[in-house]
Amino acid sequence: MLTFLLSSGIADECSMYNSDGCTVCTTHYLDRNCGWNSRDNICENKNLTTCPDNEFYYKDNVKCGNTNFPTPTPTPWPVYEVNTSFCRALSGSWCSKCVSTNVNYSCVWCHSTRECVMGDKDGFFFGQCPDEKGVSYKDDDRCKGIISKGGIIGVRVGLGLVCALFTALGIWGCYHFIKTPAVETPKYDEIH
Repeated sequence: MLTFLLSSGIADECSMYNSDGCTVCTTHYLDRNCGWNSRDNICENKNLTTCPDNEFYYKDNVKCGNTNFPTPTPTPWPVYEVNTSFCRALSGSWCSKCVSTNVNYSCVWCHSTRECVMGDKDGFFFGQCPDEKGVSYKDDDRCKGIISKGGIIGVRVGLGLVCALFTALGIWGCYHFIKTPAVETPKYDEIH
């Protein structure tokens, strides 16, 4: 169980209370198993500390702030209806259909592979997308195929350069035609 906590990052959640001090840290002993390491002045998980018990303020051993703690309510974990085949069945379709068909299934679209898999705003639950930035979890501009502001400017600059090139070639062609001396065609009488 401890291995699961360590690998999932749950055990490290106590460190987010370091700057809040002993009082705030120790109020989270029920939901996150946090205690105050008075030797190093940090908030740690009870199962991971190397601090001696007499210097680790936890549960009944708390020596800071208010010792009458309200029962903390655990931070709820997001709940998803898990059906990986539902999202996978939408692969190869289009982004908007993947991300908006059933919001409870939390499907995510990978633009480079055109895959629809389970995930959220942080990415895929299983696997990964080759292009980390090419993921849509909602019906955004990229999902709808709308070019970003930078892309529009790039297209406009490109079209402007092409128009300028054709204009320059046209002017050069006219100039060259005007400056070329006219060749007189021989008259019929001179040929015979």
